Amino acid sequence: MSSSDPEHNKIKSPSKSISGKTVFRGEDEVKELFDHLGIHYAARTKFSEECSVFRETKLTDYPEYLQFKKVPEETFWKFSQQNQDGYQAPIYVKWVSDEIGYGVFASEDIAAGSYIAEYTGIVQLKKSVKNRTWSWKYPPKGQFMDGFPDQVSLDGGVYGNETRFINHGDDATANASPVLIYNGTTWVNCYFAKKLIAKDQEILTSYGKRYWKSKGKVPAKEETSSPPPTVGQGTKINLFNDMFCLMPRMFCDKASSSAIDAFQQQGFNIQPKPDLAEMLWIRKGYTSLFSSLKKHQLLNHFPNESALINKGYLTETINEYARNHPNTEVKAQDLYPESYRLYDPIERNAFFDQLPDQDSKENIWIFKPGNESRGRGIEIMWQLDKLREKYASLGELHITEKDDQAIIQRYIKNPLLLHERKSEIRIYWLLASLDPLRVLLFDEGTVRLNSLPYQLDHFDNQLIHVTNVYQQYKHPDYDPNVVLKWSFSQLNSYLHQEKKVASAEFTKDILMPKLKKYLAYLARASRDRFALDYPQSGDCFGLYGADVILDDQLNPYISEIQKGPGLSFNDEIKKHVIPPMLGEAARLMFELRQSRLDGKPLTDFKKRKRYQWVINEGAE
Repeated sequence: MSSSDPEHNKIKSPSKSISGKTVFRGEDEVKELFDHLGIHYAARTKFSEECSVFRETKLTDYPEYLQFKKVPEETFWKFSQQNQDGYQAPIYVKWVSDEIGYGVFASEDIAAGSYIAEYTGIVQLKKSVKNRTWSWKYPPKGQFMDGFPDQVSLDGGVYGNETRFINHGDDATANASPVLIYNGTTWVNCYFAKKLIAKDQEILTSYGKRYWKSKGKVPAKEETSSPPPTVGQGTKINLFNDMFCLMPRMFCDKASSSAIDAFQQQGFNIQPKPDLAEMLWIRKGYTSLFSSLKKHQLLNHFPNESALINKGYLTETINEYARNHPNTEVKAQDLYPESYRLYDPIERNAFFDQLPDQDSKENIWIFKPGNESRGRGIEIMWQLDKLREKYASLGELHITEKDDQAIIQRYIKNPLLLHERKSEIRIYWLLASLDPLRVLLFDEGTVRLNSLPYQLDHFDNQLIHVTNVYQQYKHPDYDPNVVLKWSFSQLNSYLHQEKKVASAEFTKDILMPKLKKYLAYLARASRDRFALDYPQSGDCFGLYGADVILDDQLNPYISEIQKGPGLSFNDEIKKHVIPPMLGEAARLMFELRQSRLDGKPLTDFKKRKRYQWVINEGAE
């Protein structure tokens, strides 16, 4: 433990003794400083002969710790692992002033809640410590079991590392706190960041309200600092726990740039490495993570979520559930347009067998490639000779190549028109848990419109028929002055005031309740598939989008399910939807995760504001 006492760290002025050098980076330079000051650099805590029994201890040898159940277990063990690995945050030592002496500074940004370093020294009997300026009580409160010495100190006076130069700060400036950690062999004292410590900012901790008075610096009434929240300080441990609840850590891969922007806007702490985070938000290359998740980690994917997000598998999931559960309130044909998997010989034959002898515009279909997104490869067709010819030669062959696993879906010929243009709705929903099944729907979505007026013709013109913003933007005839997105309130206003076909709160009172039933059907239909190959450690969740088409009678149909559903928010509509939708979803998952780790039941989320229950198994 260091302080701002000149006698404690102003041994010699480096400007006079080390060729004017005032900054010491890296272990070699720090050791040079320590040699000059007559201090033995210790990367690890040492133990005197009288205290050698502490070198190898059990977790239960310090029972005082075990009573503090509110310390986040996952954080404790994460710090433990980092300590075992010899990790130290990027820090350096710098001369501050003649009065203060040396201080410790961040070489790079250190995120809030991050492990900084072990405070090293020598564990010895308290009576052996000559100068207690650098001395901690070991352990901070209480004592080890019988057979261990009492009145013991961890002293950094003669042995130590960079952390012995961490100076005192009051409530406003202290940005680091100590915590006792069991590293698998013994108990060690470490520092973690209470808040973000910016690059080249000094690392400060509180040594108590009376610190300055004890040094004869200022009257006690002027002091505002409070003791650091270390393990073993009774109720002050709540500060430690609350901080971690308020500052959850996330890791996002580089492909998730829009999600990163949204999470940062919502105040989340983005970590540079997955092992430093409780939540992993991954867009690409996540399959290998299922086998390596830690107990405390969340991943934003389920192993078999293709049962919903793949067009062909979604069709299979719905049809199979409909066959096995024929008496559900919601019927498959109510929520999902008639669809066939053209790569499956049975369904392929069923599709062609049900076609009329003569093709006509009364029988229109939409062809969707199996492994594409953003409206790519979609074709609207009523003349089906080319399709018949393409698949006739396959006979009973099952197509296994994903790129060729297309489906064909009955085209909704009478879509709801907004200013005469075809429209589609995107909603966002959270599959938080499989057992018990917990599904929630965000209260706001987006409305997308096509560029050109709708007509049952010109089926190859995507500006008329494909309601996908990407396809609209890339079309050579796209008009940038055309409005392509509405909010729910704009939709409600148009339907109520202009069309006079719905109530002023259509989305809230009519649409969303019906969509909740549809999502409940899909969640139950896919639950067993999602549970296959579920990770042995950690937990999964899914934040999905659903595309909804309304017909001219305001009946909704779900056409597709998406993962990572269009999270960019660079327009006026989505910037009011995406960040709060993502932020609340993450907060709910952190709350659910904590309840599981604490072994406490959860019937509702304290942090739930805009998400509405679809299924809340166990609380129903």
